[in-house]
Amino acid sequence: MSRRRYDKALSIMLLIVMVNIFSCASQSKRVLPSASLDETVSNFYQLKKDKKIEEAWYFERRSIASKNADDLNKDRGQYIQREAAMPLKDFTIIEIGKEGSHAKGFTPVKVRLIGSWPPMNMKMPEGDRVQEFDDLWERIDGKWYHVIIGLTGTYW
Repeated sequence: MSRRRYDKALSIMLLIVMVNIFSCASQSKRVLPSASLDETVSNFYQLKKDKKIEEAWYFERRSIASKNADDLNKDRGQYIQREAAMPLKDFTIIEIGKEGSHAKGFTPVKVRLIGSWPPMNMKMPEGDRVQEFDDLWERIDGKWYHVIIGLTGTYW
């Protein structure tokens, strides 16, 4: 092998090695639901506050629903679009209720969320939108998942 070909091959190999090193260093470990309800709720809302809505999707009970892949992708896309329209500025976990003490055996977690008003074609109140409510969570296979209550009273 000529010196020129050797130098070119070596340069390419070094480039590949550097790309691999930097791509591994820049990837962060995905945060997922855990066995600790307090930790899971905190991680879920921190992801939303950090505008990592796509990662927050994996904390939703409906993200593990036994639907086909097309339906799950459609649900995920709608979720990301809806949640991104109402940025979360801050959150507080006020109280974690007794496990299974809410409707259908869900566990209530009282939270205070401070965020923006949703975009609407009408004048919205000045300032932040502050909500305080019981958020619902369900333990599935030892991990906690967020439960969404639909407009028709269904649980997602």
